[in-house]
Amino acid sequence: MKEVSGLIKLQIKGGAANPAPPVGPALGSKGVNIMEFCKQFNARTQDQAGKVLPVIITVYKDKSFDFVVKASPVAVSVLEAAKVPRDQKSLTVQRLVQSHGTRYVQSLKTR
Repeated sequence: MKEVSGLIKLQIKGGAANPAPPVGPALGSKGVNIMEFCKQFNARTQDQAGKVLPVIITVYKDKSFDFVVKASPVAVSVLEAAKVPRDQKSLTVQRLVQSHGTRYVQSLKTR
């Protein structure tokens, strides 16, 4: 079993990882091959392009890595299901519930 040297937690848009911040500096500081991570992440998440996805990267002593892609945050999924335009960043799930009601927001989960 490989010895773990650290964990990195990031939120990256699916299919859009690149060496720019925050990915590059976070991985570079641990000595991970940034381009290799970007290629693997983009290949694994191409079907979820554009969605913000939390990822946990396990870095080992030999500078190799594994990563786990988690489900998109609930708030992002609810706002996406409600078809809220991206330019309305001030609209939160709480305000969506206030304006449309709890049943509407709950119905978004089943779509």
